[in-house]
Amino acid sequence: MQKWGKVAKQKSESSDKLSFRERIAKWKEKKNIYSAKLLKRDEKEKTQEVKMIKRATLKKPVVKRIWNIVAIFSLCIVALGVYNAFRHNGKLENLQNQITATKKVNAEGVQENLAMRSGVEYFVQNFIKEYVTVKPGDEAQKGRQKILSKYLAQGLDKDAGIDYQSLNGEQIYKGSRILEVESAGKNQANVYVDVTTEFAPKDSPDKKQSRVYYLIRVYGSSDGYTIVDLPQPYMPKNGANKSIQDRYASLSKDMKSEQEVRKFLESFFKTYTAKDRGDEIKFFFRNAADIQSLQGLMEYVKVEDVKVYPMQKEKQFLVQCSVKLKQPVSGVISEHSFEFTIDRKGEGKFEILKMQPVSYEVK
Repeated sequence: MQKWGKVAKQKSESSDKLSFRERIAKWKEKKNIYSAKLLKRDEKEKTQEVKMIKRATLKKPVVKRIWNIVAIFSLCIVALGVYNAFRHNGKLENLQNQITATKKVNAEGVQENLAMRSGVEYFVQNFIKEYVTVKPGDEAQKGRQKILSKYLAQGLDKDAGIDYQSLNGEQIYKGSRILEVESAGKNQANVYVDVTTEFAPKDSPDKKQSRVYYLIRVYGSSDGYTIVDLPQPYMPKNGANKSIQDRYASLSKDMKSEQEVRKFLESFFKTYTAKDRGDEIKFFFRNAADIQSLQGLMEYVKVEDVKVYPMQKEKQFLVQCSVKLKQPVSGVISEHSFEFTIDRKGEGKFEILKMQPVSYEVK
């Protein structure tokens, strides 16, 4: 039971009042927070952090820039090396072209005549076919002039000397053969041709065949051949009785390479005679200017005798062979002799350096 009177006050500490010790602790904490030394230290740390952030931000572009500079410098070095290599190869190629153009000096010290290469015979036969084929009419004349312009040097008569006003019929080409090729000065040659033609008069159904001998003057260069004078008729001299002997009969043969060379020649002559493979013939020769093919004038039958002689230069051979060819129209098969200088490029692979008729010693 409660007694009446003064009620004793109970001691209770207010929750919002702090003890003396707590106040002292609070005061020290605030003092530490707002201390000048601590503020300076915080400011220094913040400055350092800003610098680090900037460095981190700038580091990637700088590294990238340095990498780009190094890459560009490397590309410049590579480009310079490639340029020097091409320049060096260009000099070598120019030197090789000069050597090809001048064609090396032979044992007698005489420069080789570029008009005396084997391709001149094919060139002259194609020209003579167009030259002797003469048909009346303006259109036929213009067509002939256009074809002859590929053969004639500038300045020569466009009709190659043919008087169209005198035509009283049509003359066509029947056949031709090269009799002789002789040197006629620097890079010039005289080619002697035996030509057979057929003439059909305008007012007569009868056709007449005739045989004419022409001398054709040809100029040769690294670009090809050009007719530099109008064809001249001539009468060949009577032949003298001579005997021939194989120039290389005393040399030793390379029997090991004979079968490989035979297969190579079989592949070559199939391409050489084919009508639609004229572009492929260049892959057999080293010098594209010497490339000439029959383009269907004769058909390949087979390679007969093959003789392979090793030359002084390593991997080079002199080859003599006989080949049977067939005339497409008549079917007549004939045998022809060829001489090659070839260079071995690998097993069963060769490159033709020179192609010509067989060299015989005449006695």
